[in-house]
Amino acid sequence: MEQRHQARQELYEFVLHTHQKLVTSETRRDGCGFSSLQHLARYDVSVMHADCGELCYVVNEVERGSGLHLYSGIDASRRMEMMDELGGGGLVKWLDRLRSAAS
Repeated sequence: MEQRHQARQELYEFVLHTHQKLVTSETRRDGCGFSSLQHLARYDVSVMHADCGELCYVVNEVERGSGLHLYSGIDASRRMEMMDELGGGGLVKWLDRLRSAAS
C-alpha cells in the first residue's frame, strides 16, 4: 500500500511540475500574464515501468478548459457558461487579457 501511495504522489508531483512549466512558458510567450491552462486543464499521462525498476511518466495530451465542455451531454452554449462558472469567470478574464495584450 505504501508503494502505491508513493507512486500516486510522484504522479501528482509530475503533473503539477509539468503544469507549472507550461503555464510559465505560455504566460511569458503571450505577454498577458495569464494562461487558459490556469482556468482548467486535463492532463493525459502514461506511466511506464523503467528497466531500473522506477516509474516514468509522460504527458500524452493536454486539453484546455475551453475544450473540456465537449465531454458533457448538454447544450453547447450552456456548457461554455458552466465551464466559465467553474473557473470563477477566468475564461472571460483570460480572453480580455489576450485582447488587451494584442492591442
